[in-house]
Amino acid sequence: MLKNLKIWQKLLLASVVFLPPMGYLLYVGVQGINYDIRFSQWEIYGDRYQRPLERLLKTISEHGFLTHQYLDSKSDDLKKALRAKEAEVDAAFVELQAIDKELGEALQFTQEGLLKRNRVHTQVKNLLPEWTDLKGKEDSITAAASREKHFHLAADLRSMITHAGDMSNLILDPDLDTYYIMDVTLLALPQSQDRLSSVLMDGYDILKAGGEISSQDRTKLAVYAAMLKEADRERVFTSTNTALNEDKNFYGIVQSFHLDIPLALDVYGDKTKFLIDMLNDIALSPSTTITPAEFSKAGTAAHQASFEFWDKMVASNDALITDRLNGLRKQRLMTYAIAGGSLVLAILLFVFITRRVARDSAA
Repeated sequence: MLKNLKIWQKLLLASVVFLPPMGYLLYVGVQGINYDIRFSQWEIYGDRYQRPLERLLKTISEHGFLTHQYLDSKSDDLKKALRAKEAEVDAAFVELQAIDKELGEALQFTQEGLLKRNRVHTQVKNLLPEWTDLKGKEDSITAAASREKHFHLAADLRSMITHAGDMSNLILDPDLDTYYIMDVTLLALPQSQDRLSSVLMDGYDILKAGGEISSQDRTKLAVYAAMLKEADRERVFTSTNTALNEDKNFYGIVQSFHLDIPLALDVYGDKTKFLIDMLNDIALSPSTTITPAEFSKAGTAAHQASFEFWDKMVASNDALITDRLNGLRKQRLMTYAIAGGSLVLAILLFVFITRRVARDSAA
């Protein structure tokens, strides 16, 4: 049968035989790129969902410490500060409700999705009643109950942060630069921010009592200092510097990351170190000249700096992932261009050969 085919028919048959495997290879290659694009896009969804969670973690912690101070002094100024802080918490809840409506189902913040991971309580609809139970109750709650309720709400928020990281691929980031940024924004800083809330309240209580500080309390403050230094500050520095160093090895350097982050890291590091040094100073001796107000100022500054650094790091993470997305889209476009160009070249070559053969046969 093949002997009876004309030259152009034989060439066409050869092309048809090779087209399916070539088309399949193109399909597999493009599907792989599309997977990476979807994977990266979900990471940006995770960052978006985490933003209002971090704002709530910050404002609720601040509300807790303000309540703790108010219960000690019954100051009118602190009561006004509590009303202002409650407005900030309410605004953060509005943001969370909006992003949950948009992305909550996709990130499995559903009854079924949370139940599978033993996190069924951590839904926005469950957090709101917890907040309502705290809002405006500073005159009818004990210090111990206030602390417990604020810390429970913060723990729920951290569980939601963890869930958002798990379901959005952030925890599985494939590139070393963005992986180490994720370690800071999803793990290290939320852990440190939670610890700082405890440090603020415990340190304030120990200092306001006056007199000699017991060896038990000094040990507690020394442990806080060690944890803030080794588990929090050093981890943040190590992961951030690794991310800065690795950035050049992937989709090119993002200038804003290298310009903004080192400065912000220094600010965070200095304020955290100042608090750590203060904790160590108090822990060294039964007596201290550091006042509760001075300690509160240093602790609040470190707490604030951790959230400011988080904001800059998550913005950098989005910038680096967007840079990766642009690179992947260019790669996909290039794949289509090479495949299309190859097909056009093959068609032109086919036409040229068949015409040449036909001309030679006629001669």
